[in-house]
Amino acid sequence: MRNYSVPLAIIDGDRLADLALVFELEERPQLEHFLTCVLNSEDVEKTIRTPGRRYLGPDGEIMAAIKIQSTWRRFCDRAAYLIHRQRQWAAGVIAISWIMNCKLSMVRKQLKHLRQTQAEKFKLRSR
Repeated sequence: MRNYSVPLAIIDGDRLADLALVFELEERPQLEHFLTCVLNSEDVEKTIRTPGRRYLGPDGEIMAAIKIQSTWRRFCDRAAYLIHRQRQWAAGVIAISWIMNCKLSMVRKQLKHLRQTQAEKFKLRSR
C-alpha cells in the first residue's frame, strides 16, 4: 500500500491473520487476496488502479526509471530479435534455393548421360 501512496486503508486484522495462515507455505498472495482484508476495498482498489499511481510512493522515481529502462531494453531487444529472425529466414530461403539448384544440376547431368548412352546404343544397333 505504501508503494501506491494510498492515503487511508482500513484493514481487518483477523482476515489478514487468516490470509497469512493460508499463504504461509504456498505461492505469494496476489493483490486481490489482500483487498479481501481491506474494509474500504473499493476506495483502495480505485486508488491503486489509477494509472501512474505506483510511481507516487517513496521510491516512485526509481520505480519509474526502472520501468522506462526495462521498456526501452525490451524495445531494443525485440528489434534486434526481429532483424535476427528476418536474416535467419533469408538464410533458409538461400539454402533451399541452393539445394534445389544442386539437385537440378544433378538431374541435368543424369539426363545428359542417359541421352548419350541411348544415342550410343542406337548407333550400335543401326550398324
